[in-house]
Amino acid sequence: MKSRIHTDRCLLSCALAALSLAALPVDAWEVATNLTVKTELSAKEAYDSNVYLQDHKPDTDAVPRAVRPDQDSFVTSVTPKFSLDWKPCSAFTAAVSYAPEVTFYHAESSEDYVAHRGAINLRGEVGDVPWEMPHSITFIDGNRKGLYYGVSSLPGQLDGVPAIGGIPVRDRREQFVYRGGFKTTWSLGAFFIRPVFAAYVHDFQTKQKRNGRLLPDGAPNPDWGYENYVDRSALNYGLDMGWSVQARTKLYAGYRYGNEFEGTMVGSLYRYDAQVHRPLVGIEGKPVSWLTADVSIGPDIHNTTSRHDPAFDPDYTALWVDAVVTLTPTAKDSIALIWRQNTQPAFSSPSIYEDTVYEGTVRHRFDNQWSVGGGFRAYLGDWHDPVIRRDWIFTPSASVTYRHDAHLSAEASYSYDWVDSRVPNTKGREFTRHLAWLAVKYAF
Repeated sequence: MKSRIHTDRCLLSCALAALSLAALPVDAWEVATNLTVKTELSAKEAYDSNVYLQDHKPDTDAVPRAVRPDQDSFVTSVTPKFSLDWKPCSAFTAAVSYAPEVTFYHAESSEDYVAHRGAINLRGEVGDVPWEMPHSITFIDGNRKGLYYGVSSLPGQLDGVPAIGGIPVRDRREQFVYRGGFKTTWSLGAFFIRPVFAAYVHDFQTKQKRNGRLLPDGAPNPDWGYENYVDRSALNYGLDMGWSVQARTKLYAGYRYGNEFEGTMVGSLYRYDAQVHRPLVGIEGKPVSWLTADVSIGPDIHNTTSRHDPAFDPDYTALWVDAVVTLTPTAKDSIALIWRQNTQPAFSSPSIYEDTVYEGTVRHRFDNQWSVGGGFRAYLGDWHDPVIRRDWIFTPSASVTYRHDAHLSAEASYSYDWVDSRVPNTKGREFTRHLAWLAVKYAF
């Protein structure tokens, strides 16, 4: 089933690309080719005070292979980047990039990985109808094994899996991630119609092991405490209809219909596939010269279509938000405010959770070379019943950037994580983490 779903996504993306190219007028390709090639090289040296996101010593009698708490490491990353911009005509342009990030953990070599990140962004304008088709592909060549965490003082309960599943640890494991979409806009005077399509595939390639304190035959489970990762994907399409209030601002109402898919986990009978209906309203553009907004909000109406825990409510409605607001009070200052909220299948167990991010950043530019920034991020993972889990991760950060010229730049940054987990007797979910780094980039 999983391979068929992934194949369907790939075929659909290729079909959309072919249809977009086929729609171009024949004479559009007679314009002279405009090709730009860019290369960059970035190097980053970091210090991570808590590689495994564990502050507390686990119960090693229950889980002998549990990770060590407060394991720190220096981390070196080197990232070459190759990008190509091709603009043969106004009807079609392509921006292609590839950046393999090679990362070494000096004290924990098991966490070394190579992140292959690619992007293919196609866009253009046929007549007065603009279209765009962005694609991002990431393949992490990392450890194919999950980690072992401690257990709770409550019998049979996991304790040590970090808040929200330990995303920094997850993102070093072997996996494939694809995000893509398509949209085009037809203008009818001040009104417009915009068909949209979006796809997401997250294929974890780590080994799954049966969890639980006991095996089905009643024997002790040697893999008790192991964290699995569960595949997930989503597909939706819909239509926006709106009005251009002014040349730079649009108001719209829209509707999305789609499906969410969750993979299977060894030892579990449940999955949380769902049909999703999402009416929404939004604003995008510059209502005033010092404010840029890209905001959409609406209810996510879910109908679960697969076998699930009997205590789970299969028909539920949650809030969906994708909001980015940027303020520029002066020519040298900017403030970015972000609110994103989405309900989706979890990646560390068959379940459903609300993934919410509130973030604010400020940046001040002293001159053409020096700038400083700071921010605060609050990240909430809130699980639906019967899972008892609600985690907050708070992260203040600061940075200093130096731009020597168009080729050479450097940045020094620092962030600090701390967790408030509203789950009793699971102290292993809470952690603190210092992360400091110095990055240098040269553009050829």
